[in-house]
Amino acid sequence: MFEQKAPEFQNIKAWLNSKPLSIKNLKGKIVLLDFWTYSCINCLRSLPHIKQIYEKYKNKKFILIGMHTPEFDFERLAKNVEKAVKDLNIKYPVALDSDNTTWQLYGNRYWPKQTLIDVNGKIRYDHAGEGGYNEIEENIVKLLNENGEKINFKHNSKEEFMLNLGISPETYAGSSRNNGIGNGALCIPGSCNHYVNPKKYELNIIYLDGDWVQDDEYLKHEGKKGNLIFKYNAHSINAVLVPDKKPFEVTVYLNNNYLSKENSGKDIKFKGKISYIKVDKPRLYELTKNKNLEQHTLKLETSSKDFKLYAFTFG
Repeated sequence: MFEQKAPEFQNIKAWLNSKPLSIKNLKGKIVLLDFWTYSCINCLRSLPHIKQIYEKYKNKKFILIGMHTPEFDFERLAKNVEKAVKDLNIKYPVALDSDNTTWQLYGNRYWPKQTLIDVNGKIRYDHAGEGGYNEIEENIVKLLNENGEKINFKHNSKEEFMLNLGISPETYAGSSRNNGIGNGALCIPGSCNHYVNPKKYELNIIYLDGDWVQDDEYLKHEGKKGNLIFKYNAHSINAVLVPDKKPFEVTVYLNNNYLSKENSGKDIKFKGKISYIKVDKPRLYELTKNKNLEQHTLKLETSSKDFKLYAFTFG
């Protein structure tokens, strides 16, 4: 792949923070493409490092482009991406590759993915996943120095990677990428999408209580009151949640107890002792945060028919 001519951007729906750009018009500059999507926890953890690289070299012959390529349908909506880019304080150009066209031209399979292009429009380096920030920056400096800059690069010895063995894998709620709900649906008067809590759970499997419908991409609550239970092993758990029509609240339990200030994620709110989140936009919500890599059982309780869960991710 290296020294291969970089494919031209195609089918970009919109540009944020920039006029439309192209590989052809960017010749003469070092180009770093950061393929990302705004509800991806790995992308969000990489973002501070990517922003730091942008600030460090933005006044050189260098340009950073965030190639936003969605994983879920709600990430294809320009208004949602615009809001995320603003909330995340991203200043560099962002291209909306909403149909994953350019993503496919670059042979991508993962988020995040960085591709480095030289002044002649040739791919010189790429990197998939979190970490590798020293290596990414070192390759940028190498290309800049090839083109007249004189930059001394020093490795950041404090760069850390999160490589916990045994951490729960990203778990999707939709039927297209879910291995199956832990308990089966049964019929009651008026519904054949009713679930009963088995009260015994296996690791990394979603269990339901109440009336739920599983779509290709998400689980949606349909009844008066329902619970979603998930046993996991991690420091923290995040949920990609979307309001169907209007904002809603979800009560959050850990091991059948309300969360505390010590183990609650940044999106948790409190009404007295009750821990909950308000889902008012389609995004990733941080639910819990523990100091140690531990096994816990999460329960989400809702009375809203606007509840949609797309995925759980872990830290």
